[in-house]
Amino acid sequence: MRKNPLDPKQKQQKTKRKIPLLETRTLILLFVCVVLTYIMSGQRKTRRYYEEAKNLTYYGISPEQLPDGTYRGTSTTSYLQVVMDVTVENHTLTNIDIIEKKGSKGKKVDSIIDTMIKMNTPVVQAIQKEELASLVYISCVDDALYNGYKAFGKSNNLIPETSSITSQSNQ
Repeated sequence: MRKNPLDPKQKQQKTKRKIPLLETRTLILLFVCVVLTYIMSGQRKTRRYYEEAKNLTYYGISPEQLPDGTYRGTSTTSYLQVVMDVTVENHTLTNIDIIEKKGSKGKKVDSIIDTMIKMNTPVVQAIQKEELASLVYISCVDDALYNGYKAFGKSNNLIPETSSITSQSNQ
């Protein structure tokens, strides 16, 4: 007897492949391990970023200590590299230009520049959810002011600080 594909009685039954319980558990366990590894690596990276931000140099120079001019500063971490030109006129911050910005952080932190100019100081409150990038910007502007201070031979008694920048931004 020949098989007739249109005959419903002769239709072949489709067989479903059943996944054994052991394989299902193994797949779930493997998925959970991958997710946990991803989370833990992100936490280690974030911890390293905070360590870098904590160790950024801060000199504590204010615009009142500088003559008129434009001064270049840099600040580099593994997550953000910034180069800025800072203009001081009449002992006041009048302009801050970002010359170069590279990195994975700091997409929304540019508004901190307006706050620095308004407050006439590089040490301002960090932008919420952009704290690490804010610290890099603060360090960069402070480095520019230090470079201006240094250019006029006033740096012989200046000792850089590393902890002041983080303690003031956490207030």
